[in-house]
Amino acid sequence: MKSYSAQLQILVRRLLLLVIIFQLCRLCFYLSNFSYFQSASISDTIHAFISGFRFDLIAIVSINALFIFLHLIPGRWFYSRLTQRFLQIIFIIVNVPALLLNSIDMEYFKYQGKRTTSDLFQLFGMGDDMKNTIPQMIRDFWYVLVLFLIFTTLLIIIYNKIKIATPKYDPGKKILSWLLVLPLLLLFFLVARGGFQYKPLNIMAAAQFTTPQLVPLVLNTPFTVLKTMGKSIVEEKNYLTNEEALQHFNKDHHFKSTIPFKPLNVVLIILESFSSEYIGALNNGNGYTPFLDSLMHQGMTYTNAFANAKKSIDGIPAVIAAMPSLMPASYVSSPYNGNKLKSIAGILKSKGYASSFFHGGNNGTMNFDNFTLLTGFDNYIGRKEYPYGNYDGHWGVFDEPFYYYFIEKCSAMKQPFVNAFFSLSSHHPYTIPEEDKGRFKKGTLPIHESIGYADYALRQFFEKAKQTKWYNNTLFVITADHTGPSEYAYYNTKSGMFKVPILFFRPGSNLQGWSDRVTQQTDIVPGILDYLHFDEPFTAFGNSMLDTTLSPFSFNFTGDVYQILDDSLLVQFDGTEIAGCYKYRTDSLLMKDLSNEKTVHQERLVTTLQSVLQQYNHALIRNELTPRQSK
Repeated sequence: MKSYSAQLQILVRRLLLLVIIFQLCRLCFYLSNFSYFQSASISDTIHAFISGFRFDLIAIVSINALFIFLHLIPGRWFYSRLTQRFLQIIFIIVNVPALLLNSIDMEYFKYQGKRTTSDLFQLFGMGDDMKNTIPQMIRDFWYVLVLFLIFTTLLIIIYNKIKIATPKYDPGKKILSWLLVLPLLLLFFLVARGGFQYKPLNIMAAAQFTTPQLVPLVLNTPFTVLKTMGKSIVEEKNYLTNEEALQHFNKDHHFKSTIPFKPLNVVLIILESFSSEYIGALNNGNGYTPFLDSLMHQGMTYTNAFANAKKSIDGIPAVIAAMPSLMPASYVSSPYNGNKLKSIAGILKSKGYASSFFHGGNNGTMNFDNFTLLTGFDNYIGRKEYPYGNYDGHWGVFDEPFYYYFIEKCSAMKQPFVNAFFSLSSHHPYTIPEEDKGRFKKGTLPIHESIGYADYALRQFFEKAKQTKWYNNTLFVITADHTGPSEYAYYNTKSGMFKVPILFFRPGSNLQGWSDRVTQQTDIVPGILDYLHFDEPFTAFGNSMLDTTLSPFSFNFTGDVYQILDDSLLVQFDGTEIAGCYKYRTDSLLMKDLSNEKTVHQERLVTTLQSVLQQYNHALIRNELTPRQSK
């Protein structure tokens, strides 16, 4: 029995080592993302660290299941040199990747506003961008690599310091040791599921232990990756009857207008990582976009606009096809990516529109080439098709020369056309041409200078586009794919972190003004079609922002939490019940949770979200992402 007790003591020490290392990772994560957590009180922050132990234990026991099981088998074999070497190999193989995941999120969290989930691995199979940019990422975020190596070194050194003295073995007490195996297995099983509660703890459960702002601090990245692996399949939702659901939202649209269709050209410009935070016109003049600021005064600007996601792979489908990703997997990489779905180009094809999607990145990036062609664009034009070089060394072609090429190709197309342009220079590592360095405000974050360059490139585009024959007959729509890194507390909240610009601009028209109406990326396609007086049915998970008869709202999904907000209220929903409710206009940092105050307003928003989710899942499962008439 003494021999088995020594085995268990060794196991406890080794697991305790992991607990300490995980907490050190949490501390580094907190310090590197301090701007996100800075508005939280000290007591709440300390409580988040303490609560994090529970989620660390779940991850540690889950990924070390085999390692733990081998420690629980009694016998003299455990103390052999061969066994200990084998255990050490297992320990390193499963825990070093876990430390790497925790380390990566020290920086990656700034870009997505949540702990990394399993969809990270899908990016490695989509083009060569990860391979091309990893060296630059290592250079820029060298401290992350250093910390990872320090954690790994500590892990190995301290593991080897845990002494293993072979105790005197008593065969007569072997039976007593075996009797303990089953209770111990049950104990570790309980730890792995997070306790005795009805369901194992998931990502959303972290909200029970802290404020919404500190949920990422309670979690750890191995936990969030484990909890999202294999969760790309959606389930049928039946919150409401079909009739009830359609009273709150209808994905199938058909505008009834007496005004004839206007065959304007459509140019949709999607600016990489262009948070509202960076735009002076949306922040009392404090920003890095003098040209976009001036253009906003000439068009229709939506000042309370939101992205539907935090990643390009989710943002592009939302913008060009009104297709959000309301599931753990991105739509583009999900099992449903072969469903019949029409982008703005596919919808306008019936009106004789030609179309192309322009992105100066390497072809194959996030599968955008296949996605755009599958949803109705005639052509995808990427770095492979660009004939002039101008490679930034990482992602693709610099914005300014690619804009010029865009103008060249638009001018060669038969009108009307619908073209989308997705910029890239404001993507990490924020490379700008050598001749433009020192020309733009440096700001306080690395991205700020590249935002200045991207804005300058946009200015050059419009200056040259004005000289073309198609310019005055074109509706320009400008937005962002998602938000970028933030320095202000408000833009790190669950509302502010999704705020992007949406601008409709038509030269010489009365399409002008400033609207505080809530709108979102998935409203852009319906908004364009509404403006053109499109008279055929189409499907979109959004509403036209030009239709003032509908109550506006915006929704997104992040970290296993659905969110919906309207002009005054933000509600979080875990799929079953309300998980948070805030008056985000007056409570800008989301400090006061009103979820216990059941109001008609709150319930109406939840019902609207349930309607969206029900139709979304139903359409994915049954391949009904286009109107029935077009099938």
